[in-house]
Amino acid sequence: MRLSRVDALGLERLRMNVGQSVLRTWPLYAAVLLLLPGGTVRADDPDRRTVIREMLDRSRLLEDAHFTVPVELYLRYARQMAAPPAAPPPPVPVIAEEGAYHLLISDRREVRLAARLRLIVLDRAGAVSIDVLSHDPPWEEVKVNGAAARLPIVDGFLLFAPDKPGIYEITAEAPLGELAPEGRQLRVAIAKTVRTLLRFAA
Repeated sequence: MRLSRVDALGLERLRMNVGQSVLRTWPLYAAVLLLLPGGTVRADDPDRRTVIREMLDRSRLLEDAHFTVPVELYLRYARQMAAPPAAPPPPVPVIAEEGAYHLLISDRREVRLAARLRLIVLDRAGAVSIDVLSHDPPWEEVKVNGAAARLPIVDGFLLFAPDKPGIYEITAEAPLGELAPEGRQLRVAIAKTVRTLLRFAA
């Protein structure tokens, strides 16, 4: 059957409308993909692949301009969007804020050295072992936040391993023997801290 010029023109317009409808349907499919966490389809999620495949097949039908998104997928998307953004990691895992050393000489000329270190642990994973005190002199009454503690010695230093982020104060004392009349020289390796204080009392 031959078509008149008017009929041919109408058919051509129908073809253009069909093409435009398909183009309008494609963004709808892309929008559905955005509802999925990460915007990707994982190979280990067959249910999600099935849903997307069904949506794609239905998008080819011009009379189906709407999609039904499963509640589980929507809730998963809503939870992802509502979750607060992850906090940036701290610039350093630990700050050795202060190291204070107090040299004491009693009336009987007995010498003792007291130490106090203040640490601010920001990231426990990056602060698994912290040098706090030199193993020489031998320290006594080592405490962490007031509780007695036994710290292992590695490479000449007592090591502290915090169990969580927070502020820690480490204290200890070491007997240095009796002060000789001519005096004596004392060498002690100390850990690096932001602020180091030394006090002498007799």
